[in-house]
Amino acid sequence: MDNHLIEVHDISKIYPSPAGDVEALSHVSFNVDAGEFVGVVGKSGAGKSTLVNMITGVDTLTSGSIDVGGVQIHQLSEDQRNVWRGRHIGMVYQSFELLNQLTLLENITLAMDFCGNYQGKKSVEHAMHLLEQVEIGAHAYKLPTAISGGQQQRVAIARALANDPDIIVADEPTGNLDSQTSQTILDLFSTLQKQGKTIFMVTHNMSLLSTFSKVYQLSDGVLSEKKAKKK
Repeated sequence: MDNHLIEVHDISKIYPSPAGDVEALSHVSFNVDAGEFVGVVGKSGAGKSTLVNMITGVDTLTSGSIDVGGVQIHQLSEDQRNVWRGRHIGMVYQSFELLNQLTLLENITLAMDFCGNYQGKKSVEHAMHLLEQVEIGAHAYKLPTAISGGQQQRVAIARALANDPDIIVADEPTGNLDSQTSQTILDLFSTLQKQGKTIFMVTHNMSLLSTFSKVYQLSDGVLSEKKAKKK
Protein backbone atom coordinates (compact mmCIF):
# COMPACT_ATOMS: atom_id res chain seq x y z
CA MET A 1 0.00 0.00 0.00
CA ASP A 2 1.29 3.46 -0.94
CA ASN A 3 2.34 5.67 1.92
CA HIS A 4 0.90 9.13 1.16
CA LEU A 5 1.58 12.22 3.25
CA ILE A 6 -2.10 13.25 3.08
CA GLU A 7 -4.87 10.68 2.61
CA VAL A 8 -8.38 12.06 2.24
CA HIS A 9 -10.94 9.24 2.25
CA ASP A 10 -14.59 9.72 1.33
CA ILE A 11 -15.10 12.96 3.26
CA SER A 12 -18.36 14.89 3.30
CA LYS A 13 -19.30 18.11 5.03
CA ILE A 14 -22.92 19.12 5.54
CA TYR A 15 -23.97 22.46 7.00
CA PRO A 16 -27.53 22.77 8.33
CA SER A 17 -29.49 25.84 7.20
CA PRO A 18 -33.08 27.05 7.58
CA ALA A 19 -33.68 26.13 3.93
CA GLY A 20 -32.31 22.61 4.44
CA ASP A 21 -28.93 20.93 4.65
CA VAL A 22 -26.15 22.22 2.39
CA GLU A 23 -23.56 19.67 1.26
CA ALA A 24 -20.32 21.67 0.91
CA LEU A 25 -18.22 18.56 0.20
CA SER A 26 -19.57 15.31 -1.20
CA HIS A 27 -17.60 12.04 -0.85
CA VAL A 28 -14.23 13.61 -1.64
CA SER A 29 -11.18 11.32 -1.85
CA PHE A 30 -7.60 12.05 -2.94
CA ASN A 31 -3.98 11.66 -1.85
CA VAL A 32 -1.02 14.01 -1.67
CA ASP A 33 2.55 12.69 -1.68
CA ALA A 34 5.47 14.35 0.06
CA GLY A 35 7.08 17.01 -2.12
CA GLU A 36 4.10 17.57 -4.40
CA PHE A 37 2.60 20.95 -5.30
CA VAL A 38 -1.09 20.13 -5.49
CA GLY A 39 -3.68 22.59 -6.73
CA VAL A 40 -7.44 22.50 -6.33
CA VAL A 41 -9.28 24.83 -8.71
CA GLY A 42 -12.91 25.83 -8.51
CA LYS A 43 -15.29 28.75 -8.64
CA SER A 44 -16.33 30.75 -5.60
CA GLY A 45 -18.67 28.64 -3.48
CA ALA A 46 -17.35 25.34 -4.87
CA GLY A 47 -16.16 24.21 -1.42
CA LYS A 48 -12.46 25.08 -1.63
CA SER A 49 -12.18 26.86 1.72
CA THR A 50 -14.24 24.12 3.35
CA LEU A 51 -11.75 21.58 2.01
CA VAL A 52 -8.85 23.62 3.41
CA ASN A 53 -10.58 23.72 6.80
CA MET A 54 -10.99 19.93 6.74
CA ILE A 55 -7.35 19.21 5.86
CA THR A 56 -6.05 21.61 8.51
CA GLY A 57 -8.50 20.42 11.16
CA VAL A 58 -10.01 23.89 11.61
CA ASP A 59 -13.50 22.46 11.07
CA THR A 60 -14.94 18.99 11.72
CA LEU A 61 -15.99 16.38 9.19
CA THR A 62 -19.54 15.11 8.75
CA SER A 63 -18.18 11.76 7.53
CA GLY A 64 -14.99 10.20 6.16
CA SER A 65 -11.41 10.41 7.40
CA ILE A 66 -8.21 12.41 6.84
CA ASP A 67 -4.78 11.03 7.64
CA VAL A 68 -1.87 13.48 7.61
CA GLY A 69 1.58 12.06 8.24
CA GLY A 70 0.10 8.99 9.91
CA VAL A 71 -2.22 11.02 12.17
CA GLN A 72 -6.00 10.68 11.92
CA ILE A 73 -6.47 14.37 12.61
CA HIS A 74 -10.23 14.29 13.10
CA GLN A 75 -9.87 11.76 15.89
CA LEU A 76 -7.91 14.34 17.89
CA SER A 77 -9.57 16.71 20.35
CA GLU A 78 -9.85 20.37 19.32
CA ASP A 79 -6.92 21.30 21.57
CA GLN A 80 -4.82 18.45 20.15
CA ARG A 81 -5.66 19.55 16.59
CA ASN A 82 -4.60 23.12 17.40
CA VAL A 83 -1.20 21.93 18.65
CA TRP A 84 -0.81 19.53 15.72
CA ARG A 85 -1.69 22.24 13.19
CA GLY A 86 0.80 24.71 14.67
CA ARG A 87 3.62 22.18 14.37
CA HIS A 88 2.87 20.55 11.01
CA ILE A 89 0.90 23.02 8.87
CA GLY A 90 1.93 26.43 7.56
CA MET A 91 -1.11 28.48 6.52
CA VAL A 92 -1.13 31.21 3.87
CA TYR A 93 -4.34 33.21 3.35
CA GLN A 94 -5.70 35.48 0.63
CA SER A 95 -5.91 38.41 3.04
CA PHE A 96 -2.42 37.81 4.54
CA GLU A 97 -3.72 37.84 8.15
CA LEU A 98 -0.72 39.76 9.49
CA LEU A 99 -1.06 41.68 12.77
CA ASN A 100 -0.72 45.34 11.82
CA GLN A 101 0.43 46.47 15.28
CA LEU A 102 3.49 44.19 15.10
CA THR A 103 6.57 44.51 12.91
CA LEU A 104 7.13 41.94 10.17
CA LEU A 105 9.78 40.29 12.33
CA GLU A 106 7.45 40.13 15.33
CA ASN A 107 4.69 38.57 13.22
CA ILE A 108 7.00 35.65 12.55
CA THR A 109 8.40 35.24 16.06
CA LEU A 110 4.84 35.31 17.41
CA ALA A 111 4.04 32.23 15.30
CA MET A 112 6.93 30.44 17.01
CA ASP A 113 5.75 31.61 20.42
CA PHE A 114 2.24 30.21 19.82
CA CYS A 115 3.76 26.76 19.31
CA GLY A 116 6.09 26.98 22.28
CA ASN A 117 9.08 27.18 19.96
CA TYR A 118 10.27 30.69 20.83
CA GLN A 119 13.93 30.70 21.90
CA GLY A 120 14.87 34.36 22.25
CA LYS A 121 17.74 35.54 20.07
CA LYS A 122 17.85 32.23 18.18
CA SER A 123 14.22 32.66 17.08
CA VAL A 124 14.77 36.27 16.05
CA GLU A 125 17.72 35.15 13.90
CA HIS A 126 15.60 32.40 12.36
CA ALA A 127 12.78 34.87 11.63
CA MET A 128 15.24 37.24 9.97
CA HIS A 129 16.60 34.38 7.87
CA LEU A 130 13.06 33.55 6.70
CA LEU A 131 12.40 37.19 5.78
CA GLU A 132 15.64 37.24 3.81
CA GLN A 133 14.65 33.99 2.11
CA VAL A 134 11.52 35.71 0.76
CA GLU A 135 13.56 38.87 -0.03
CA ILE A 136 11.90 41.10 2.58
CA GLY A 137 14.74 41.23 5.12
CA ALA A 138 15.34 44.95 4.54
CA HIS A 139 11.79 45.69 5.77
CA ALA A 140 11.94 43.51 8.92
CA TYR A 141 11.21 46.34 11.38
CA LYS A 142 8.37 47.93 9.40
CA LEU A 143 4.68 47.40 10.12
CA PRO A 144 2.65 45.45 7.53
CA THR A 145 0.76 48.62 6.51
CA ALA A 146 4.05 50.15 5.33
CA ILE A 147 4.64 47.56 2.58
CA SER A 148 2.76 46.44 -0.54
CA GLY A 149 0.27 43.57 -0.77
CA GLY A 150 2.76 41.37 -2.59
CA GLN A 151 5.36 42.04 0.07
CA GLN A 152 2.83 41.25 2.80
CA GLN A 153 2.10 37.90 1.15
CA ARG A 154 5.83 37.13 1.17
CA VAL A 155 5.88 37.86 4.89
CA ALA A 156 2.85 35.59 5.33
CA ILE A 157 4.76 32.80 3.59
CA ALA A 158 7.78 33.40 5.84
CA ARG A 159 5.45 33.20 8.84
CA ALA A 160 4.01 29.93 7.50
CA LEU A 161 7.57 28.54 7.52
CA ALA A 162 8.31 29.72 11.09
CA ASN A 163 7.92 26.30 12.72
CA ASP A 164 9.40 24.35 9.78
CA PRO A 165 6.10 22.60 8.91
CA ASP A 166 5.85 19.57 6.64
CA ILE A 167 3.02 21.09 4.61
CA ILE A 168 2.14 24.56 3.35
CA VAL A 169 -1.61 25.06 2.85
CA ALA A 170 -2.54 28.13 0.81
CA ASP A 171 -6.11 29.43 0.47
CA GLU A 172 -6.33 31.72 -2.59
CA PRO A 173 -2.88 33.19 -1.85
CA THR A 174 -2.81 35.24 -5.07
CA GLY A 175 -6.46 36.35 -4.94
CA ASN A 176 -5.65 39.93 -3.91
CA LEU A 177 -2.54 40.34 -6.07
CA ASP A 178 -1.91 41.52 -9.64
CA SER A 179 -0.72 38.96 -12.19
CA GLN A 180 2.98 39.87 -12.01
CA THR A 181 3.05 39.78 -8.20
CA SER A 182 1.04 36.54 -8.27
CA GLN A 183 3.70 34.92 -10.43
CA THR A 184 6.39 36.01 -7.98
CA ILE A 185 4.48 34.30 -5.14
CA LEU A 186 3.97 31.14 -7.22
CA ASP A 187 7.68 31.07 -8.05
CA LEU A 188 8.39 31.27 -4.33
CA PHE A 189 6.10 28.29 -3.70
CA SER A 190 7.88 26.36 -6.47
CA THR A 191 11.23 27.10 -4.82
CA LEU A 192 9.88 25.81 -1.50
CA GLN A 193 8.68 22.66 -3.26
CA LYS A 194 12.19 22.10 -4.64
CA GLN A 195 13.47 22.46 -1.07
CA GLY A 196 11.24 19.55 -0.06
CA LYS A 197 8.07 21.26 1.16
CA THR A 198 4.67 19.82 0.27
CA ILE A 199 2.25 22.50 -0.92
CA PHE A 200 -1.53 22.28 -1.12
CA MET A 201 -3.19 25.30 -2.69
CA VAL A 202 -6.78 26.18 -3.60
CA THR A 203 -7.55 28.84 -6.20
CA HIS A 204 -10.29 30.03 -8.55
CA ASN A 205 -7.69 31.01 -11.17
CA MET A 206 -7.66 28.41 -13.96
CA SER A 207 -4.60 30.05 -15.57
CA LEU A 208 -2.40 28.69 -12.78
CA LEU A 209 -2.77 25.02 -13.76
CA SER A 210 0.76 24.75 -15.19
CA THR A 211 2.16 25.64 -11.75
CA PHE A 212 1.01 22.43 -10.09
CA SER A 213 2.39 18.89 -10.15
CA LYS A 214 -1.16 17.57 -9.66
CA VAL A 215 -4.48 19.34 -10.20
CA TYR A 216 -8.01 18.65 -8.97
CA GLN A 217 -11.20 20.50 -9.83
CA LEU A 218 -13.88 21.10 -7.21
CA SER A 219 -17.40 21.82 -8.40
CA ASP A 220 -20.43 21.94 -6.09
CA GLY A 221 -18.52 19.94 -3.49
CA VAL A 222 -17.51 17.16 -5.92
CA LEU A 223 -13.81 16.63 -6.66
CA SER A 224 -12.34 15.34 -9.92
CA GLU A 225 -8.74 15.07 -11.10
CA LYS A 226 -7.52 17.20 -13.99
CA LYS A 227 -4.40 16.79 -16.05
CA ALA A 228 -1.82 19.36 -15.03
CA LYS A 229 -0.79 21.52 -18.00
CA LYS A 230 2.91 21.51 -18.71
CA LYS A 231 4.71 24.83 -18.81
